[in-house]
Amino acid sequence: LAPAPVLAQDLRGHGGPVRALATDEAGRIYSGSFDTRAIVWDGFTAMQVTRHHEGAVTAVVPLEGGRFASGGQDGRVVIWGDSPEPLQSEIWHPLPVGAMVALGDGLASAGWDGRIAL
Repeated sequence: LAPAPVLAQDLRGHGGPVRALATDEAGRIYSGSFDTRAIVWDGFTAMQVTRHHEGAVTAVVPLEGGRFASGGQDGRVVIWGDSPEPLQSEIWHPLPVGAMVALGDGLASAGWDGRIAL
């Protein structure tokens, strides 16, 4: 017999299209949206909802120590802990952030300006 199909589950919390997704080793999901929010999901529960960008959240990445980073249409890179207030917020690009990757205890972001910032 063929296995039963797996049905998709909806994680509802964003007020616009989701632009960015990432996961960590603990199975949490990080999402970023055109609604300017980044959300940390644990299972089907939104554990943390952040809002700091002036435009869409275009990239998210988990970091060491339970932190995560979000990059936005505003060129800003934001580091988050477990609080609704950012630990750090800086403009790294004059144009939107296109992608981010964790580098050990650091971070790299790629911008629409054609640069990679460390």
